[in-house]
Amino acid sequence: MIQQIYPVRSTWYLHVIEVDVPLPIPPDFAGFPTFLLLTNEKNSVLANTEPLFEPEQTFAEDFVQDIIEKHGSPEILYVQEVEEWEPKAWQEFAQEFEIKLEFVSQSEMPKHPEGFCEYLDKFIFENELGDEKIEKIFESLNWLKSARVRERSLRKILERDPKFSPALVELGDLMSEKAEWKIAHDFYFFAKKFESERWENKMPLWWEDILTRPYLRACFGEAMTQWHLGNLEKAVEVLSQILKLNPKDHQGVRIYLPMALLSMEDWERTEEFFLFYEQNYPGDLVDPILYFGWGLTLHHAGKEQAAADKYRLAMLQNLYMAPMLLEEKLPTQQIWFPNDKATPTYASQFVESYASLWEKETSYLRLVREVWHELQPKVKKILDHRQVMFDFQDQRYDPEYAKKWRKLVEIDESLLL
Repeated sequence: MIQQIYPVRSTWYLHVIEVDVPLPIPPDFAGFPTFLLLTNEKNSVLANTEPLFEPEQTFAEDFVQDIIEKHGSPEILYVQEVEEWEPKAWQEFAQEFEIKLEFVSQSEMPKHPEGFCEYLDKFIFENELGDEKIEKIFESLNWLKSARVRERSLRKILERDPKFSPALVELGDLMSEKAEWKIAHDFYFFAKKFESERWENKMPLWWEDILTRPYLRACFGEAMTQWHLGNLEKAVEVLSQILKLNPKDHQGVRIYLPMALLSMEDWERTEEFFLFYEQNYPGDLVDPILYFGWGLTLHHAGKEQAAADKYRLAMLQNLYMAPMLLEEKLPTQQIWFPNDKATPTYASQFVESYASLWEKETSYLRLVREVWHELQPKVKKILDHRQVMFDFQDQRYDPEYAKKWRKLVEIDESLLL
C-alpha cells in the first residue's frame, strides 16, 4: 500500500507598516502612507503593496486572497492588530479559506525581512516629499476614513510645521469629538494665536476668503471648548467677537450665542441679543433651537403670547423637540425630513444641551406643553404628508417623478404656514 504524502501548509504573517515620512500615494495624493507586507515562516516576502492611504480592511483581505490564489492557503495566518479592522470579518475570511487566524500586536510580529527594509529605505530616499508639500498632504487628508490615521497624519504635519493652523484646527475638532475639551482648547488657542498674527491690521472678506477660515474656525472652537470647560463668559466673549468680525455668520454663531447667555441666566443680555437679531437678520431661516431660546426669553419677560408664537414656529420646524422636552410620546420617525434640523437627532442634541433651562420654573414647561398640544391637528397633517413623501421618494422610475416631487414639497411648505 502506498502511503499518501500530504503537503505541509505554511504560516503567514500580515504586517501593517505605517511610514513616518511624507510620500506620494497613488493616484495623486500625498501623506504618511501604510504598506501591507505578507511574509512566511522563513521570513521571506510573499508580497507587499504600494504605499496606501490607510489600512482598509477590504483591501487587505483582497491582497491576501490574491496571494492565496497564487500559492494556496496557509495553515495559520497571523494578522497584525489594527484599530480599524473588525476581527469578525477576518474570522469569516479565515473560515472561507479554512485558515487558522491569530491576531497579534505589532511587537509580537517577526522583524521585517532585510530585503523589504532595503526596498522601503530606497523608496523613501527616492520619493520623500519636502515641507513645501505640506499643503498638498493636508488636502489629501480629506479622503481618509480612519480618524486614527487622520490624527496621526495631522500630528506628523505639525512635527514639520508647528504653526500650520489648518492642522491645529482639525486636531482641535478631533479632540472635541472625543470630549477632550482641554486638549482641544489648546489646539484652537494656538491656531488662533498664529492666525491672528497673520491677519493683524488687515481687512479681508471673512470666510469668503478661504484663507481666513482657519482663524474663524479656531475662534469658534475656542468658544465651544470654553463653554464645555464651564467658562461661559469667555465663550460669550469669543462668540461675540466672531459675530462682530463676520456679521454674515457662516458658522451659525447667532444660534449659539443666545443659548450661552441663557445658560448663564443673563436675561438682560439675551433680550438685547434678540433685539439685535431681529434688526440684523430679517427673513432668516427659522432655526428651532434659536426659536425655542427666543420663546423662553420672551416668556421670562412676561410676554407669553409672543413666546407661544416663537414656540409654534420652532415646533413645526422640528416635530420632536417639544415631546422630548416634555418627555411625551414621540411622533413616528418613518417620515421624510426636509433638512437635518428637522430630525430627531437634532432634537436630541437640543434636549441634551438645554433641557435644564426649561426645568428651572414649572411655568416654562407648562407653556411649551400648551402650545404643543394645541398644534396636534397640524402636526398630524404634516406627519401624514411626510409619510407619503417617505414612501414616494424612492419611486424615481416614475417619468413624472420630478414634477410630482416638487408638488409634494410645495404642499409640505404650505403646511408649515
